[in-house]
Amino acid sequence: MAKETDISKLLKADQPVRFIDICNDHRFKTDEASNRLGVKSGVVVSVKDRENIYGLLSVLSRDSREFTDDDVEFLQTVANVVAVLKERER
Repeated sequence: MAKETDISKLLKADQPVRFIDICNDHRFKTDEASNRLGVKSGVVVSVKDRENIYGLLSVLSRDSREFTDDDVEFLQTVANVVAVLKERER
């Protein structure tokens, strides 16, 4: 059985995912890139339409901070616009 990656978990979540301190969040394994960049907190949303998942859009911070509902809503709106553009491209 294939090992589930952090990305596949995020895609399956089908809802925004927020984290305040990625190093202490049991949902994620920190990797070299995150450590090198100093990522502490973030929010991730899916870029999708009714039929397709195109990917993920994330905002990351080097500071430990809690992203608000407004932050998440704004990021999801941007992701929705990207999805519409991807659909028109097809």
